[in-house]
Amino acid sequence: MGAAELVAACTLLTCRGPGPQAWTLGYRHDPVAFLLDTIQDAVSLWTADGARLYRNRAAEVLNLDWRGYVVLERLRHDDRDLERRCTSFSLGNVTYVLEIVHEVGHTVKTADEGGSRVA
Repeated sequence: MGAAELVAACTLLTCRGPGPQAWTLGYRHDPVAFLLDTIQDAVSLWTADGARLYRNRAAEVLNLDWRGYVVLERLRHDDRDLERRCTSFSLGNVTYVLEIVHEVGHTVKTADEGGSRVA
């Protein structure tokens, strides 16, 4: 459920223009595309054989190569501890891998606590 919307949003975002406001014209009315483009975690969509179809801005900065399909992986990259999670799904006769990578062990400020916590 949601696979078609996810693939469509990734396809739409691959056509975005440069600059921080590039999403506003064509993407702001697509909630999945909006979420993918603005989320702080690195999000990439791959084919099962490792062809990258989409990566958000955070994934562009991180610039990880295809590491295969692994449900959960901890890795070190550029002195950062990262957690990589993947899920696979099929749409039509194509199998995709959705990858989300985020930093672990860094401190983030929470508005309701007025303090910080380890993410």
